Amino acid sequence: CIFNTTKLSAMNLPKNDTKEAFRKCGTCSQTFAFLINREYEHHDPIHEKALDTLAGGIFREGHQCGMLWGAALATGAEAYKRSNTLKEAKAMALVASHELLEAFQNRANSIECREITGVQMNRLGGLLKFMLETLAVGMNNSKCFVLAEDWTPDAIEASQRGLREADVENAPSHNCASIVAESLGATEEESVMVAGFAGGYGLSGKGCGALATAVWMKTLKWLRENPGKTPPMFRFKEVSELVEGFKKETNELVRCEEICGRRFDSAEDHSDFIKNGGCKKLLEWSIQN
Repeated sequence: CIFNTTKLSAMNLPKNDTKEAFRKCGTCSQTFAFLINREYEHHDPIHEKALDTLAGGIFREGHQCGMLWGAALATGAEAYKRSNTLKEAKAMALVASHELLEAFQNRANSIECREITGVQMNRLGGLLKFMLETLAVGMNNSKCFVLAEDWTPDAIEASQRGLREADVENAPSHNCASIVAESLGATEEESVMVAGFAGGYGLSGKGCGALATAVWMKTLKWLRENPGKTPPMFRFKEVSELVEGFKKETNELVRCEEICGRRFDSAEDHSDFIKNGGCKKLLEWSIQN
């Protein structure tokens, strides 16, 4: 997504060009990675583009809105630049993702794509309904475009606040999303970028962060092997098989709190759970597939 690189500040908003960015980026997830990256004066097209398959709530499954995945990933990139150690950076990214989630919940009253849009985008009927509703009101007036524009200043402020206020003095050592990324060949920076996905995104217990990481890494790999091309959003065999295989492995469970049988009170709580073997088999499956 390359066009206007003018910095868009939440504290001094000269122009909210979110809708223009959304049209040119194409997906909500890529849009918010672009916007947050731009706020931190960072240009990162391939990582942003790889987020397309998290749009629609993890490959159109209807879980956390793609705006959240994109904002967390870009915030994680900034956490990496600001930190002295990987542990600190991952802790900072996780705290910031929680701030993003709270800000989004306050703005949209839900973080789930299927609840916000009112359709199931992994079904043809749902996609058609969404497209017809969008055509009826015009793209600029669609639910997603209006929400994106409204949330942009909140997202920037939440990202900045989370990075600024994170307590990293006793940063935990284990993070499910980062473990998956690292095992799939991620760079140190990429392992921090996904750290906010842990515990069902910001420890919220929602759609599995390990699955979202595996989807993003698989898409990133495809983009590197197919330079200049766009991921096949509707017939992406590798990602489709990954998501379906994951659901088969978990008896159709995708929410972190249902898979783990609990929510996590803190980054330390989550780290201890992973360190003591929690989700071990599922993490190994995500890495091997």
